[in-house]
Amino acid sequence: MVPSAVAQSKAASPVTKSELLTYSSMSVVTFCEARSLDVEFVKAVRVSIAAEVFTVFQKHGGKAAELKTPLDEKQFIASSQFRLVGNALRACPKFVPAEQKKKFDTMLEQIKKNKNSITGQYLSGKKSIEIGKKRKIDSNKKIIIK
Repeated sequence: MVPSAVAQSKAASPVTKSELLTYSSMSVVTFCEARSLDVEFVKAVRVSIAAEVFTVFQKHGGKAAELKTPLDEKQFIASSQFRLVGNALRACPKFVPAEQKKKFDTMLEQIKKNKNSITGQYLSGKKSIEIGKKRKIDSNKKIIIK
């Protein structure tokens, strides 16, 4: 690690959901492009999440806006890989081998069944995010949900 990067990460601002979504989107685009160029699956995954992991740990110091403690790098890499495969199944499904899709589906079911997993509670429908009933379009043609 470069010394300036270490110093930068200590004073870094936590990664927001919006930033993480952007980094994840960049990863899936990279993955789909790599696979279209016949890069093997495992290598495409590693290359695709490299920038996401590097950015979160160098720019943001491994800190996330909603967490009290910094992220564990190994856990973050594993969750990034899982998220990447899920996103790739939507963006470029023909580039995800059948055995990888099966592994993803199996892990997804395990998460849904895990009563201690907040993500699992949302995926299984036990929890949901309420959508506002009042909506109006303002003069700037933006949708406002209240």
